[in-house]
Amino acid sequence: MTPESTLAPAQRIAWIDVARGIAITLVVFHHSIQFLDATGWQVDALVQVTAALSTFRMPLFFLVSGLLASSAIARLSFASLFWKRLALLVYLYALWCIIWWAWFLFVPRPFDPLTSPVGDLATALYLPWSGLWFLYALILYTVAAWVRLDQLGAYHN
Repeated sequence: MTPESTLAPAQRIAWIDVARGIAITLVVFHHSIQFLDATGWQVDALVQVTAALSTFRMPLFFLVSGLLASSAIARLSFASLFWKRLALLVYLYALWCIIWWAWFLFVPRPFDPLTSPVGDLATALYLPWSGLWFLYALILYTVAAWVRLDQLGAYHN
């Protein structure tokens, strides 16, 4: 048996769940206000609130993601890391790119209505667009952290 298969399931840590919930709620709030503002609704006060929270929501999200990924990055081989952590992120990124692209083939974009979504699908592999950048960044950061630990000779199965 490998050390990976003998590990007991990790216990949930309440403050991490709360922090993740706060970060997700703030991101949804930001995008809701952003879309309302782009479609002409007068939400000036809420735009100011979400702007004030801009230095908090994504750093909190990445902090929590990094805390949760650090032990897997340190202990798993790249193949295990990919199939246990990264495959889901890659799948979600690809699926959401396709859904976003298909939606905006028929619905005008509130932010950049003159832009054609036809080229977006092809560029998504090297240039994340819309709200998808965070999944793309999580994938890249996880791979970069694994490679760096591997270069340092850290333990991987």
